Formats: sequence, structure tokens, C-alpha cells
Amino acid sequence: MHILFVPNGVQWGNPYQHALAEALSYHNVSIGIEVDFRRRTQAFCILRAKSRIQHCGLMHLHWTEPFLVSKRLWLSIVKSSLFLFELAFLKLLGMKLVWTVHNIGSHEGQHRRINLFFNRLVLHLCNHVIVHCESAWHQVAQTYNFFQNIKVTVIPHGHYLDYYKNKVTRPDARNGLKIGREEIVFLFFGAVRPYKGISQLVEAFKKLKGQQIRLLVVGSPITQDVGRRVQEKCKDDRRIKTVLEFVPDDQIQNYMNASDVVAMPFRDILTSGSVILAMGFAKAIIAPKLGCIPEILNKHGAILYDPDAKDGLREALEEACQLDLERMGRYNLNRANELDWNKIGKMTYEVYRKCLGNPRRKSVNNSRVHSSPV
Repeated sequence: MHILFVPNGVQWGNPYQHALAEALSYHNVSIGIEVDFRRRTQAFCILRAKSRIQHCGLMHLHWTEPFLVSKRLWLSIVKSSLFLFELAFLKLLGMKLVWTVHNIGSHEGQHRRINLFFNRLVLHLCNHVIVHCESAWHQVAQTYNFFQNIKVTVIPHGHYLDYYKNKVTRPDARNGLKIGREEIVFLFFGAVRPYKGISQLVEAFKKLKGQQIRLLVVGSPITQDVGRRVQEKCKDDRRIKTVLEFVPDDQIQNYMNASDVVAMPFRDILTSGSVILAMGFAKAIIAPKLGCIPEILNKHGAILYDPDAKDGLREALEEACQLDLERMGRYNLNRANELDWNKIGKMTYEVYRKCLGNPRRKSVNNSRVHSSPV
């Protein structure tokens, strides 16, 4: 069995596909699964990849946004049409298509109607759809007017416990960032993008009283303009520290272990790897009741607020100051351990098997995971 993963999220710093590839290889070591990663976006890149890979019978699509969305409307239409042509041509050649729907559409809302229109056409070409929770299934079905003949499987998002260093102690992390021992530290961590609600988080934090609280806003802005706006919003409160730059994987531990609670005030979300990441660092979490979040988190490890409530986020921040955040973090770490990649690999393989039929078993030496140079 030979699988093509599209696109390569690893190049964006997302280890999700690599973890899934390892789990597939580990669980099915006697079956001979190979996983290929497409490395760059270019015209007819998927067809080029297919031409270089022998016996590739299935493509696993993860994110459609790189193929569908551009700043200009006409270019989005051209890109989307070419992408759809590639998928349709591969289907004519007999290739099966599995799509893990990580999000509904472009987070930035660019050309949303066009984006959703082409995503709906992609769904028509799929042999199987994977979502990470029941709520995601219902949201996808409602958005795309789901039809009966598409097969859907709910497979959880796996943990990131083995993919980020976590050796820095809390005191050392705080000393490095010049944070006092007794301060309550809220952390936003991740790519700085408007849909993540960072402006709302800063505004809510500024309403909190007291000097023994701190907010860290850490991550690389999607554009310089977004970074400038966040910096401008934060500059009049000395309790807020911004680190608006890319953070190498081995330094993520410094910010996570210096914090008490991770705030993720998404305005729009379906599934979130950031939530899984924070759970793996044993952090309490503040997040809205959106998408898969209420199925992953509960009151024992998180403060979940109504995103439509006027003061919901501010009240969640205030409540966090009164709770045992360390205990909540330990609970989340235990929950993260349950998101086992071996189980996820087994469930994903079963989806592949249903699409392709039951493959003939091969020797252990035939199984490998590698990156394709396309």
C-alpha cells in the first residue's frame, strides 16, 4: 500500500502528518505501508508526484486552503479549478481519495463563498471523509449540505507528547523570561492570525485588576500589518509581553512551562492542534465552546466560555485566577495520553483498507516511511 499525503504540513511546523505516518508504519509493519509527502505547492504538483510514485493507489488530503485560496479572486478561481482538475483526473486513473477535514474553510475568510463551493466539489470526489469529533461531522454536514453516499469516520486528533522537548523546569523557564514566582501567567501561543481572537484576549486581559498577573503573546504574525496591530494594542499595559516571531520547536517549552494557563480565544475553529499541544505540556486551558473543543476539554481541565457572551472571555480569565491550575493541567496531561497515535493509526488504516480493499500481506522489510522529493 502506497499513500500520498497532501499537502506537507510538516514544512509549516505541524508534526501531525509525521506522527500519523509513524503510527501507520508501526501498526502495519507487516503490511508494507509507505507514506509520501508532497513538499511544495506548484502547478499540477499532485500529478507530478503521482507520476514519480509507483503503485500509489490512495491520496490522503489534509488541507485544501493552499490549493484554493489566493489574495485575488480570479487567481483563487484558477487555482481551485486546476486543483479540482487534478483530483478528477486522478480519480479517472483509479486513485482513491480520503480527506481529513481539519477546518471548514479559509480561516481568514478570503473569498469564502468560492472556497466553500470548491470544497463541496472536492467532497463529491472523496471516497471517505475523516473528522476529529462528532461536532465536526455535524458542522461539515451542515455547511456542505452533506449527502448520504459519502462515508465518514470520526478519528481523534493524536497527542504531541513525543514531538516537543519538555525538560525546562518552571523556575528556570520563569527566570529566563524574567517572570516572578507568584505571578499568574496567561499564555497565547501559536501563529498570530485574526481568527484566533488575540485582540479580544488583550482587551479582556486589560480589564483584569492586579499587578501579579501577566499575559504572554507568543508567535509569528501571518503578516507584518497583523503584527503591528497586536503590538499597538499591547504596548500600553506593562503586564503584557509580546514575542512576535517564530519560536523554534525546542524553545516552545520555555513559554509553556513558564505559564499557568493557555488562553485560546478562537473566533472560528473546527479542530485545534494548539489545544492538544497545551494539554501535552500539562496546562490548564481557556477556550470557547466551538468545534471539537468541548469534546476534548471539560471543566476538570479547562474553562470553556460562550463565545457569544459579551464578557465571556473576561469572566473566564477572572475565574482562572481562583482555580487550582496545576491540578487542571495534570488532568489535561492524562487526557492527552489517551489520544494514542497507535490507535489512531489503526483506525486510519481501516479507512484506507475499506477504500482499497484488503491488501495482501508483505514482509516486514517492505514497510517504510519516506519523503518524496516532489
